[in-house]
Amino acid sequence: MVQYKMLEPEGRVRRPAVDELFGDDEGEQEWTVRINDQFTDELSRMRRFDRDLAPNGPYRLNSGAFFFKLVRRNAATKSAGILLSLGHLNQLMDGGELNGPAGGLRISYRRLDGQYLRGDGFVELVRSGYIGTRGATTDHMEALIEASLRGGKAVVAGIQTALEPAS
Repeated sequence: MVQYKMLEPEGRVRRPAVDELFGDDEGEQEWTVRINDQFTDELSRMRRFDRDLAPNGPYRLNSGAFFFKLVRRNAATKSAGILLSLGHLNQLMDGGELNGPAGGLRISYRRLDGQYLRGDGFVELVRSGYIGTRGATTDHMEALIEASLRGGKAVVAGIQTALEPAS
């Protein structure tokens, strides 16, 4: 389950360079995700459901269901953004290294030190089964999806098994 968050530019670029994070000439630009009530509520719900209920199941690099995709506002469509697991985001927030102004989370390639996923890599890890929930946890996630739908929220789900063609 990927939660998209918009990154807002903060201040000026420190030096002209090719930004390895976003692949353009933004240099050492800092970007901020505002942590508001909505963000906090979403984070709280994710933390309540983020449990591996089948730890002896198939191997996973990360068995968590929740990821954040951070995307720059007004970025080109080709701009991939970055993906962080809920566990990684929790660690960054708890450590305080990425605290931004007015309660935001300040993100930059330099600050993340390469510890993030890009979209293509993330998709390949999900596709190959290295990221994703296991049996009992997947059942648990169904309850979250159903509750979200009842609450008027949109849900997009990936299904591992192929559907039978309609006859």
